[in-house]
Amino acid sequence: MREAIISGQFAESEPVRQDDMARLFNVSEIPVCEALKRLEATAGAQRRHAGVRWP
Repeated sequence: MREAIISGQFAESEPVRQDDMARLFNVSEIPVCEALKRLEATAGAQRRHAGVRWP
């Protein structure tokens, strides 16, 4: 997920929904949620009701 963000697969400030990311990476939402928590703590991702935004 981090590599997808760094490579620009997700546009800056574009909200990305957790369920969309789970489908993209072919995993359930639980590992996506855990990964997003880590990214929020280390990479500055911002979780909101509309999805996750990258600074």
